[in-house]
Amino acid sequence: MANFVALSGLISAHALRDSSPKPFCGHQIDGITTPGHVSALFLDLNCPLAGDAISSIDFASYGTQPTGSCGAFTKSTCYASNDTSIVTSACLGQASCRLWPNTTTFGDPCFGTQKFLYVQARCRSGPGTAVPGCDASQGHCSGPSPGPSPSPGPAPSPLDINVSVFWSEVAGSGPLSTEPSLQVVAHALLMRDSPLHDTLFTQLQQLQAKRVRYVPWLPTPLLGVAELEPPTATDTYWNFSLLDEHFLDVCEFRAYVAAIAPENKISH
Repeated sequence: MANFVALSGLISAHALRDSSPKPFCGHQIDGITTPGHVSALFLDLNCPLAGDAISSIDFASYGTQPTGSCGAFTKSTCYASNDTSIVTSACLGQASCRLWPNTTTFGDPCFGTQKFLYVQARCRSGPGTAVPGCDASQGHCSGPSPGPSPSPGPAPSPLDINVSVFWSEVAGSGPLSTEPSLQVVAHALLMRDSPLHDTLFTQLQQLQAKRVRYVPWLPTPLLGVAELEPPTATDTYWNFSLLDEHFLDVCEFRAYVAAIAPENKISH
């Protein structure tokens, strides 16, 4: 058995070499660790003898690390359903092939989890090799260490959390209560020339919200910014007409609600 190590120990692979076509194995990490970067890590399978070719893919797994060792791998609970077919299609019958362990090639079988590509293959006539590497011209070369070869471990125990709610009990110094609150966002449909203006403000009054927040939102600039043009040496460009119309209508409906429930408040 020969061991191959590359990228300062970040990547490892191994191959069984023999005069008979025994299986050879290798693995490579999915090196995408930074958003916006593309992994350039790869795993090369080779049949060095002239005229030889890969005759079978005995095992392929893209996902979390499998258990076992070369010749006796077992897939983990997270692996791409198409990993074997992709590796077989790329490598079977070829003297060599290059595999790219990433979610673009295999999909994402378990989002947010570090993934690896493990392959066990055979050449038709002689020993094969599995060599990991990185092509910096294709993307991002660094990645976390894949760590030691996997070994079976105990399954994590489930975390049980029980939550009990007692609505009849008092929290703090006073009884629990539910009250309506409202955020009014500046919008053209709330302007006085809108066909919906009267209906909308009537419904806002009927809601009788205890707390109202008024937001002059910037997607409608004239309702949020009073001076859209910078001043010059002789002129300014202040225009509060649209802002005032909006805000006065909001204050008017709040005054109506406050007359009914004086404790109600407005913020802006």
